[in-house]
Amino acid sequence: MTCTRAQVVALLEKIEKELAGLCRELEIDRERCESLLSPLRLRKNRLLEVEAERADYELMALA
Repeated sequence: MTCTRAQVVALLEKIEKELAGLCRELEIDRERCESLLSPLRLRKNRLLEVEAERADYELMALA
């Protein structure tokens, strides 16, 4: 099965929300929760950057 970057980003966002909810539910302190969420956010942001770069290259190729 192949996923697009957009699908992966959407999945990471869903996981991020679920994890944040679990942190609140389990009363995990904010610092610990952020340490759990940080890798997900970094990965998601990197995927968004790669997608934006790809779109820029496609636009330049069309010009």
